[in-house]
Amino acid sequence: GVFVRLSAQIDAEILGQKLSGKFSFEQIEGELTDEARERETPIAPPKFIKIGVADLNLIIGDGDGDGTNFSGLKMENGSGVFMISPDGVAGQATSRNVSISAPDVEFGGGDFTLQFNTGEEEVKEKIKIGEDLINLFVPAGGDEGYISVVASGIDLNLVDQTIQGNFVFKQEQSAGDKTVLQIAATNVFVGIGDGTQNLVSINGGFAAMRVDSKGIAGVVSGNFTESIPGIEISADMLLLFNTGDQDVTLEIEIPDKDNVTQTISKAGEGNSFIKFYGEVQKSD
Repeated sequence: GVFVRLSAQIDAEILGQKLSGKFSFEQIEGELTDEARERETPIAPPKFIKIGVADLNLIIGDGDGDGTNFSGLKMENGSGVFMISPDGVAGQATSRNVSISAPDVEFGGGDFTLQFNTGEEEVKEKIKIGEDLINLFVPAGGDEGYISVVASGIDLNLVDQTIQGNFVFKQEQSAGDKTVLQIAATNVFVGIGDGTQNLVSINGGFAAMRVDSKGIAGVVSGNFTESIPGIEISADMLLLFNTGDQDVTLEIEIPDKDNVTQTISKAGEGNSFIKFYGEVQKSD
């Protein structure tokens, strides 16, 4: 048969997110199910277009990623595979070069994965790019489409503290049609100590955070432990933090439990707001 591949440097927008990179287009055939193969009337395998992606740059947040007014997440030098089918466009890409634009916030490294799907059905395909066979598995897009950046086992350094966990980053519109970066996290660990040991910590936690042009605010809920003589913690605790100049209300979704909604007070002038919140009792 005839082999055709088209390559180009492209700037695009998918589900409201700006991305660019080197795209290589090629038409291929999908696989038939066992039921389709066994039908008396032959069915032609579905055809779709695979897209190999290199040097991928992605912006999630408010602004174009340049200048001092941008707030959000930037993924650079990523690579992956996209697929165009009659149902829509889906894809995934990975990168280790990711940054977040907020004062005194940075990542401690790790792999970040972009996933998106404009179609209503989930995508499960095996696509060969060069010598690599890639499993493309993306959740259904539903009515509004699906897009997120996922990172597992990374450190988020902020307010002189380190939050460890698995993170999901999404763009959302807040009140007043303002674009913000929402962050959900699971299996969270955060400890606060004296430089030699953690005096108080949360582990196995869940978190919700928001990044906008004012800064980053968040709340962490989980199993609280302490190493302070004479103090016993009698209830689950929350860690609250805010580097911005406005109060922020966030909700944490916790599996099999009631969601936690908390308002985090704004930071003072020149200072960040951070505290543990809950009931404290002296031990016997």
